[in-house]
Amino acid sequence: MFGNTHPMIDSHVHIRGCKYNSVKDMIRINHEIRCKLGLDSVCVASLQAGGLNSVEQNALCILFKMTYPDCYAYAGLDHYYCGADRTAEGYLLQVKTFMEMGFDGIKFIEYKPTCYKLLEAGFTDERFALCFSYLEENRIPVLWHVADPEQNWDAAKCSIEAVENGWCYADGTFAKKEELYAEVESVLKRFPNLNIVFAHLYYLSADIDRLERFLVHYPNVRIDVTPGPSMYYNFNRDRSRWQEFFIKYKKRILFGTDNGWDDISYAQNVVEGCSQIIMMDGFFTTDQPVLAWDGTMIQGLALPDETICCLYKSNFMDMQYGKAPKKVNSMIATEYIQSVLSGVINDQTVCVETKEQLIQVLGLLQDNEVERRDFEV
Repeated sequence: MFGNTHPMIDSHVHIRGCKYNSVKDMIRINHEIRCKLGLDSVCVASLQAGGLNSVEQNALCILFKMTYPDCYAYAGLDHYYCGADRTAEGYLLQVKTFMEMGFDGIKFIEYKPTCYKLLEAGFTDERFALCFSYLEENRIPVLWHVADPEQNWDAAKCSIEAVENGWCYADGTFAKKEELYAEVESVLKRFPNLNIVFAHLYYLSADIDRLERFLVHYPNVRIDVTPGPSMYYNFNRDRSRWQEFFIKYKKRILFGTDNGWDDISYAQNVVEGCSQIIMMDGFFTTDQPVLAWDGTMIQGLALPDETICCLYKSNFMDMQYGKAPKKVNSMIATEYIQSVLSGVINDQTVCVETKEQLIQVLGLLQDNEVERRDFEV
């Protein structure tokens, strides 16, 4: 247990790490972090739309949710595997199926530039209109990743980590950041009542004026503080302004960590995940220097208790309308995973690990082996 006394839900975590971990270990990681630090719950966000080698993500997330039924999970759309229906009616049916399966919301990773490059068409295309209309009408929570840090479009400023991960967009083959923002705003203008949160502060931590204009112009939009590479350093450069911002918009900002994102060992994931939350909590709740990711010290914002309570839990619960996590329909989940597996099993471009994870999850569901005791830490 750490020093935080405020109820906390980590609204933005992932399930990865297949190079070093079994499916059961991958499922356990965020649960162990939650147990060690006493979090109320977590929300796992699927990266299904990350490409052909991410099509196991919905399966992993629904297995997590079935194993830990007091946690939330968001599904990702299917675009890539053989058999995925990419028509307007198909995308609508996908969302309806995910909701019937027991998912609590939808995660869009499509507007990360590497993922956007894979799409046949952006979300302004009519094939997504029925999907967005249904999301808006039913107030289904949406977590949307848009763009990346601005320096990723400049080869001279792009970090080594970004280059190594293929996130340097300076070669002219990727959508520009402003192009992505323009498409998002077109969607928001057409569907202004979406129940939506934009990840990573909408990658506008370097431009607080623009971020504020965005929130004012779209009053239903929320943002989360899931760390981007430069976000917390930008907070530190103008502490008083950001303190005012967090207090003013306290009802529209969610806590998230990206824990579980890295493809590293189980133990390392747990240690780094706990450290991430402890650092972020110290940053938001105290005015003391905290150790940041690069080893430098950044001074905390010391936000008021009311703001912290909104940030850590109540804003996420407002997106859920106070509802507990939905119950998983294992029959629909099994049928869905079977359809995905049949679409990739003979595809040589899909990595072996992805297929193996789908098979493992399917086996656990079909053999009724999803017993929480098997996943306890």
